[in-house]
Amino acid sequence: MRGQPALRAAGALCALFVASCGSDTSEPEAGAPPGSVTVFLGDTQLFVTETRRALGVVRDARGNQLATSVVWSSSNPAVLAVDTAGVVTGVAPGQADLKAQAGDVTSKLSVRVLERLGFAFPLAGTLNRHFFLLNYVDQQPATGLRDYNCGVKTYDGHQGTDITLATFAVMDSGVTILAAAPGTVSEVRDGLYDRNKVWGGPGFGNYVTLSHRDGFISIYGHMRQGSVKVTQGQPVAAGTPLGLVGSSGNSDVPHLHIEFQRNGAVVDGYAGPCGPSVDQWGEPLAYQDTFALMATGLANTDLTLDNVKDPPAQIDTFSTSDARIWMWVELFNARAGKLSRWELFDPSGTLKNTIQLTHGQFYSLSWWWMWQSIPGFVATPGTWHIDYYHGGERLAQRTFVLRGAIAALAPPGDRAPSGRGGGGWQPRPER
Repeated sequence: MRGQPALRAAGALCALFVASCGSDTSEPEAGAPPGSVTVFLGDTQLFVTETRRALGVVRDARGNQLATSVVWSSSNPAVLAVDTAGVVTGVAPGQADLKAQAGDVTSKLSVRVLERLGFAFPLAGTLNRHFFLLNYVDQQPATGLRDYNCGVKTYDGHQGTDITLATFAVMDSGVTILAAAPGTVSEVRDGLYDRNKVWGGPGFGNYVTLSHRDGFISIYGHMRQGSVKVTQGQPVAAGTPLGLVGSSGNSDVPHLHIEFQRNGAVVDGYAGPCGPSVDQWGEPLAYQDTFALMATGLANTDLTLDNVKDPPAQIDTFSTSDARIWMWVELFNARAGKLSRWELFDPSGTLKNTIQLTHGQFYSLSWWWMWQSIPGFVATPGTWHIDYYHGGERLAQRTFVLRGAIAALAPPGDRAPSGRGGGGWQPRPER
């Protein structure tokens, strides 16, 4: 639950009064007074607004655990607050003692409250126009998929936030990556190929790492080749351009992977019911799982999941001698069970063919297409169109002109050769 992270076991940080954490195997004496209190918190540093549950373990003088309740207090409630259940909250930057009392015995743990780093959004442009939030940090690595909002917009073991561009054409226009907080450049790599459409490249590809205060670092991965603008050891302010979004390294779409770590541990920047209790983003963006049609197009060459990510040039004219007409769509947050449907109409407005498929699972990002054979079936020159429907709603119409001599029609009753295909984004570990 939010604000109730699991406590560390015997190795958790603790404060002791009188006795050690050990105990013997004897039973406590009836009415034995408390001899010690041990405070477990999991860490001695909290961020402002962060909550954590403290645990007070009471033992008698012989080390036997007692079922005695603890009274909680703070030496400075303006810095560190604690309620009667031991839920601790960082209020303002500073130092305070967390106190636990049982009978005449008191224990305290010194806690430092830190100001949040307040990372700024790392791309120049408009969200849901130039780029989209694709994946979040996986809160259940190796055991399932769960993002901070209890959804499945992640993949197994993902350690950062992926912000994807709609197409490679947007990448080519140049989308600038910005430093999310002030810091110092600690790592830089550049010079790797940046137009990968399949997995297998080296980790983050071209990337920059910044070091920040309080043990934080931020990593900016998969940048465009030759675009890195900073050097190792260089101090940067928030908003400093670092480079451009690309698809270098272990990437198959143009996107920025931004990852936060603190003292070597991954930090999710978003707070939520299945994630941290505190946001590290200065202005956290709303959870992004709304469906959207990102792009559509027509082609006269065979499409695959590889080449549709960087599709051929748009066309609007076909010949009766072309083999097939293809229409593709790129979808964002397609839900399981939703129906995609294409309807092909001839110049008179007559429906000539319907092609459809049902999506078998949730896809953060996916590409789908239909194809229709031309010879013998799409035979009438003129202006044709294809309507695309998703979930029963028409979202796009693509018009094309068919030129050439009237082709011979297939025998009556022959089924028009047509088909569909596609698939979703297939993630792999980026390291």
